[in-house]
Amino acid sequence: MISIKTLSVDAAARRAMVMDLLAVTAGAVILIGASRAVLPLAPVPVTLQTLGVLLVGGLLGARRGVASVAAFLLLGITGAPVFAVGGGAAYLLGPTGGYLLGFLPAAAIAGSVARRDGANPLRLLAKLLLADAVVFACGLVQLRTLIPADEILARGLVPLAWGEVIKIAIAAIVLHRSMRA
Repeated sequence: MISIKTLSVDAAARRAMVMDLLAVTAGAVILIGASRAVLPLAPVPVTLQTLGVLLVGGLLGARRGVASVAAFLLLGITGAPVFAVGGGAAYLLGPTGGYLLGFLPAAAIAGSVARRDGANPLRLLAKLLLADAVVFACGLVQLRTLIPADEILARGLVPLAWGEVIKIAIAAIVLHRSMRA
């Protein structure tokens, strides 16, 4: 026999799953949109993806933020043109593959720190910088397999650094304000 209490728990669990699914889907859509803002530098284009990852992780939390990034990556790996210049599994073996894979731990870091440190803007900023640094560490490791070692920083970090500082600052402001609201 099924009780009314069991039905209400099941309904609440279903509602929570639907809300999680909607949040993850919205996060993936944000990342797709962020990949469309492209300044085509070689070998790594400038996009708003790192800003998107920091915001998605920070606003949705670690679990849903990582799930959003995973959904985005799975769409791209299966061939959907969601990455900055296309899609497909081979994309992860190219110059931006490491950066894309670095989005997973970055979303986790942003998600775990925003809730805990959102009220302290300097601590939040420092931890978002760490999350962004993880993206670049992963990206530069992958890039090292494709270009000479003496060109890695000049081609995979320096042209992107000022934009990253701005994106991290924007993410910190948005997350700090969202935690106070």
